[in-house]
Amino acid sequence: MKVITLIQPWATLVALGEKKIETRSWSTNFRGRIAIHAGKKIDRSVFGQPYYLEVFQKYSITPANIITSSIIATCRIGDVKRTEELIDKISNQEFAFGNYEPNRYGWILDDLNLIKPIEGVKGTLGFWNYNVEK
Repeated sequence: MKVITLIQPWATLVALGEKKIETRSWSTNFRGRIAIHAGKKIDRSVFGQPYYLEVFQKYSITPANIITSSIIATCRIGDVKRTEELIDKISNQEFAFGNYEPNRYGWILDDLNLIKPIEGVKGTLGFWNYNVEK
């Protein structure tokens, strides 16, 4: 299965269904199931920001207990659109959780499936492959 590594907390936000669009500087023609890998890095600076704080309190997530270096979910890339096409159609929360600057792409994610974390997995840039059992 194709896998994409996301820095935390964005991997968890996708896995919980709170973030439905993954913004990237690059597009993909791939449509179908992918796995979400929570990278080793945690961006702690967002934990106190609006929308993030609300979601983290709802799920009792802190920088100390967030899962890293693990495959945590699968989902489907249903479509990819330029951020300029999405910006007027998304919620304030979705906007806060992504980078909607011009000339970027929004991968529309659906059909989320949380899985038991596959721990100790090292990620990499771009798509990579891993045998993920459902």
